[in-house]
This record gives sequence, C-alpha cells and structure tokens, in this order.
Amino acid sequence: MPNRRISLVLVLLTACGDSDRADDRRGAVGRLVSGEMAPSDTLTRVTSISIGHASTILAVGDSVALTAVARDHLENALTGRQLQWRSDYPERVSVSATGMVSAVSPGTTSIVVSAGRVEQRIAVTVTGPGEEIRVRPGDDLQTLVSRSPAGTTFRLMAGVYRRQSITPRDGMTFVGEPGTVLDGELITEFAFRADDGSNVTLKRLTIRRYAPPLQDGAVHAERGDGWVIDSCDIGENTTGGIRLGNRMHITRSRIHDNGQIGVLGSGDAVLVEDNEIARNNPRSQYDMYWEAGGTKFARTRDLVVRGNFVHHNLGPGLWTDIDNVRTLYENNRVEDNAEAGIFHEISYAAVIRNNVVRRNGAGAVPADGVTGAGILVSVSSDVEISGNTVEDNHNGIVGIQDDRGSGDFGRYVLQNMHVHDNAVVMRRGVTGIVSRGLRGLVDGATFGSRGNRFAGNRYAVDGIERPFIWKRALRSVSEWRSLTMDTAVSPGR
Repeated sequence: MPNRRISLVLVLLTACGDSDRADDRRGAVGRLVSGEMAPSDTLTRVTSISIGHASTILAVGDSVALTAVARDHLENALTGRQLQWRSDYPERVSVSATGMVSAVSPGTTSIVVSAGRVEQRIAVTVTGPGEEIRVRPGDDLQTLVSRSPAGTTFRLMAGVYRRQSITPRDGMTFVGEPGTVLDGELITEFAFRADDGSNVTLKRLTIRRYAPPLQDGAVHAERGDGWVIDSCDIGENTTGGIRLGNRMHITRSRIHDNGQIGVLGSGDAVLVEDNEIARNNPRSQYDMYWEAGGTKFARTRDLVVRGNFVHHNLGPGLWTDIDNVRTLYENNRVEDNAEAGIFHEISYAAVIRNNVVRRNGAGAVPADGVTGAGILVSVSSDVEISGNTVEDNHNGIVGIQDDRGSGDFGRYVLQNMHVHDNAVVMRRGVTGIVSRGLRGLVDGATFGSRGNRFAGNRYAVDGIERPFIWKRALRSVSEWRSLTMDTAVSPGR
C-alpha cells in the first residue's frame, strides 16, 4: 500500500516526571553555549509537552507527522528545546527523530516524546484488512473510515448517531448492536453513499430521517458494486429508502414509511429477498404513476425479487419500468397496494411465478380502466406468468399493448405473454389483453401471431357477467372459452 500523509488534529496535554533544578540549569547552560537554545529559555524548566496533529488510528503503510512543543509551568511554549522521539514497539509503529510516524503492522502501541525526564505519550492503533473497530455515538464515522484500510469492520455500539454521512472504502462492514440508529434529523442527505466502493456490507442498522434528493435513497449505492444490506430498518426518510447499484443484495430488512418510495434504481444481478416493503409514499405526496410506492426498478439485468412481503404502499407494489430484462418475481406476498401488485412495463423477458397477490389497485386511476391489476404487463415481451394466486384485486391479470417506442432490446411490444396455471379470484374488473394508442396498433397480431395466450388458469368470478377483455371488448365466460382461452374456466368458486 503506498504511503499517505495524513493531517489530523488531536492535542493531548500532560505533565510527567520531575527534574532536578540544578541539573536542568547546568544542561540548559551547556545547550546555550553550544547554540541549541535561545538565551531567553536558558534557565526555564520544561514541565509539560503538548503534541499536535496526532492520530489514534492508521492503516498499514500510512504515515503522519507529529509535532510537539515543550512548555513551562505557565504553559508558555519554550523554543529551541531538543526533543527525543521513540516507539514502544517499533516493529508495529516506527518514528523518526523529527516525529514522522509510520504504520508497519496491525496492533496498538505508544509513541513517546521526551525532554529530559518529562514525557508525553500518544497511543497509535494500526489497522489491517479485516480489523474491527468499535464505534460509539459521538464518534465521527467518516473520519474513522478515512483513517482505516479497505476491509475494516466497524461495530457500532447502541445509541443514536446523528447526521452521520459515510462514503465507505472497498470491503468495509458496518454492523450495529441492538439499538443502533443513524438519524439524519431530516437534514443530512445520505447515510451511506457509494463512491465506486465495492463489497460494502450494512447489517443490523436503523437508518431513519435522512433527506436525499428526489428519486434517490438514504442508502445510495448507484456507483457501488456488490453492496449488501442485511437485517436493516430503513424508514421515515423524506424520499427514497435505497437506491440500487450493481450486484446489490437487500435481504431480511424493513423498508418502510419513506416519503416517496422504498427501493429504486438500476443494476445488474440485483437480489431483493425476504424483506418487508411497506407504507411508502404514506402521505400520497408523490404521483404513483411517476415514481412512488413500494419499488421501481429500471434498466436492470437479471433482477431477482423473491420472498418479500410488500404491502400498503401508495403506488405499485413491485414495479419494473424501462428496459428490464431477465427479471424474476418469485414467492412474494403483495397485498393492499394502491396500484398494481406486480407491474412489468416497457421491458423484456420476465418470469412472474408463485406469488400471492391480493387486494391491490384500490387507488387506480382511471377507476374503470385496466390499471390496478394484481399482475399487470404493459408493452413487454416474453413474460411468463404462472402458479400465482391473484385474489380480489381491482383487475385480475392484464396485458396492455400501446405505442411506446423502442428500448435497449428492440421495440416495446406485448408479445409472448404466457399466462398459465394461476388461481384468479375476481369480485370486480377484468382479466385479459387490451390495446391502446393508435388504431393501427389494434390489429390481429396482438391477439394472434404475437403469441399472447392464457391456458390452464382457474377462475372464480363470482357471477361477474363479463370478466374478460379481448380486442377492446368485454367477454363472458363462454366467449372467453370460444377464443380457446382457459377452456376449464368456471363461473363460480
């Protein structure tokens, strides 16, 4: 690791030892004769030494220049005094004759500066990769991070850490003891922010009341890689909870009551698993058709969203919008969100399977449209929907064709939507496919050659006269069967 010069300020004052006045005076006279002292200091005894620009934590390979001043009994600085420097453990921390300290190997030792019998000590801790540092409320986390090497673990003791904002180094881990809270006090933008840092872990932390910009999160990992958020509580932030980065894992956490949205952003190979994502956009402050609610993923590759409980968000529950490809929604419970439960929009290949999707879409606008579906696929290709329980949503399972242009993998189009082996309970609304936009788009391809099909689904439609939609027309059970869709449809439970 290359040496780095660090300038830090920590002044420690002690008075140690004693000296015989006659010896001190004889020594002073000798130094005066040799030209080492100014005449005004010749007979003044050193009673203390102050050390400035000291550091308690260094990484292996770091160095810091210490300065020391001899003082008399009135704390006046004494110029021209010769000071001696030594290290109690030079194999760990070395020091030059001028006070340049260099960190050699991990551990703790003392640097001693002396003038005659008067000494002052500074404890220096050297950290190496994988070292653990205990942190207490009131400590400056970013200063500790800046002094520590990549791979350091910080164990945060219980308490409230106010207005802390941290940019971690590679491989750093931040672990909270029970009761550890980082509180932005509605002023600080970010609790953690990636600056190309990779493989950072946040564990058992409560992160609350930060004030990130719109469409951002209190944890901002957009420029990071391989970040892990595990068993954290991220809530009550003014806009978003978490903004994603590549290969990010969000597991076993609560992401709740954030002012705009729970999780948002882009990234490759992102995993969102076993979390509770709830009550985001609680005051309906943000338009849920823009970016609000539980989640909104954009331009992801190989996103996996599995085993989450997503509920009571004022907006969609789980939402992939714009150029997402190879998405997997699996084994989630998605309930009571104001818009669609699971919404895959202007994107590409996805698998939506084995989810329980209930009572979503009560806030959908327009109220009589096909939005607010339990599962909604809009102008996206190659989507398989299977094994889901879709119950009592504003609409059932719906595909939409529209004129939305093109994206990274070609034209946005509803094609190869295969809906099979789901259990759908409907007390209102419709299941099926609709076309919007220019009349030219309402063609047979959406309902024929593009491979959109429903097969083997089980329905309970509770006497709804026309519970299906196809080619802009509402269809009865018998009409749906005549289209060779779901030939085993039953009009009752």
